[in-house]
Amino acid sequence: MEKRLELESGISGLLAGRNVCVRVYESLGSTNDKMSQDIDGGFSDFPAACIALEQTSGRGRMKRRWHSLGNASLSLTVARRIAREASFAESFTVRVGCALCGRLNDLCGGNLKLKWPNDIYSRDGKKISGMLSELKILPGGNYIVLAGIGINVDFSSLGESDIPREIRAIYGDLKSNTEHVPPMAALAAAVISSVIDAEILVPDICADFKKHDWLLGRQVRLREGDAIIEGIAGGVNELGNLLVRGKEGRVHFAKSGEASIIK
Repeated sequence: MEKRLELESGISGLLAGRNVCVRVYESLGSTNDKMSQDIDGGFSDFPAACIALEQTSGRGRMKRRWHSLGNASLSLTVARRIAREASFAESFTVRVGCALCGRLNDLCGGNLKLKWPNDIYSRDGKKISGMLSELKILPGGNYIVLAGIGINVDFSSLGESDIPREIRAIYGDLKSNTEHVPPMAALAAAVISSVIDAEILVPDICADFKKHDWLLGRQVRLREGDAIIEGIAGGVNELGNLLVRGKEGRVHFAKSGEASIIK
């Protein structure tokens, strides 16, 4: 209880004047699910952040499980209104990923990279952070986006058996890949600000994404629905779609899917 209240107070203090509703829970199944349920129940105090000290059923993209490793990780969902224009909604998650990657590099002194659309990787290809965005349309046509974000913060206190076998080789943490890890309240406040200020922090999505692009210039295999496309990754367009230049120079823009490097 004391830790929860201390974290909630610390984040709220760092965001003073931003009018962000911050709620910290001891344990939740999923912060996205909790936020969604609250909105369905009439919650409307946006922007808002839902944080769990323990998350037992976190979800990632492509219906994968997101492993939250207790005090070693940060699990939260930020909810905010977004513009109703389809072009903005389509690019929003990529903008948030770009904003968050830049903010973490500034805050932690690292050289983290962004793997389209919004996963954050270390220089040697370990996954540091992932994001699952979900859109809710409220009565009256208001658009609310839920940005569920998980960050691996510090694995130094964990034993090998504490990390699920299936992710040991691919997950990394901020502690091992940056110069400095801030207190959890400062880290959470930075994440929340990145979501709220995404369009301000990333005014030119094509140029800003390029600064952090993990896939740029690499041979990739893109899975989009039932289709598989191989080619060279060439950044994103103004909608945040991934450009893949295939055989004979044919260009494909992917709105969604999974891109992996061909080794």
